[in-house]
Amino acid sequence: MISTDYNAYRYAIVENLAVFYRDSGANHGVSRLRSMIDAIKIQFKLPASRIKVYVSEGDEVYRVEMYLPGTSKVPFGWWMYLPKSNQLDLYDASLSSSIPIIQWKNKKAVTKNYSTLLDRSNLDSIYRGIVMLS
Repeated sequence: MISTDYNAYRYAIVENLAVFYRDSGANHGVSRLRSMIDAIKIQFKLPASRIKVYVSEGDEVYRVEMYLPGTSKVPFGWWMYLPKSNQLDLYDASLSSSIPIIQWKNKKAVTKNYSTLLDRSNLDSIYRGIVMLS
């Protein structure tokens, strides 16, 4: 498994994505993050109000939480995006919050923590559109 040291980082919520995008200027990681968030909204059929974005207070690490309609206390899943290391991790809130179900490095799935049934169904390929934007 690739390092998940980012779980110990402190994060600040991005209150206004439009301002965050504008203030980030030509930051390549933020540009890709924006595209990924758009793809996540489409993939999971979520309005913008069901997505919360956090940025680490140290390294450039982003956490994108997804919430079901009608809930806002506990996400059903989240993505961790580390643009400097080309790493993207997906977490399922119904499982361990410290172990990602899939980790991609350089757009290739390198760690899979789910059943053989889901693996045989090529679960990681479902998210190819999001991964290719990272």
